[in-house]
Amino acid sequence: MSERIGFIGLGSMGAPIAHNLLKAGYELHIYNRDARKAETLVVEGAQQGMRPSEVTTTGGIVMTMVADDHALEQVTLGPDGLLEHLGPAVFMSP
Repeated sequence: MSERIGFIGLGSMGAPIAHNLLKAGYELHIYNRDARKAETLVVEGAQQGMRPSEVTTTGGIVMTMVADDHALEQVTLGPDGLLEHLGPAVFMSP
């Protein structure tokens, strides 16, 4: 599979989800505030970013699994946040 996914938040829920995405064959770019939490996934083939914006591409897919609203605001709107790198919003209807 060649689809690229950005994934932010590698805690007790995020790390297993990211592992399963790698196992399914996605190209995975990951970020976590504590970079050590990314080590196992990097060994498995993920690309590690040092800030949220580095795992984001224009028009791409980014998943977040962070601790709370404050953490989500930081990775989305903060310095080097992902929002400015996604481009215009695209809404899909069922």
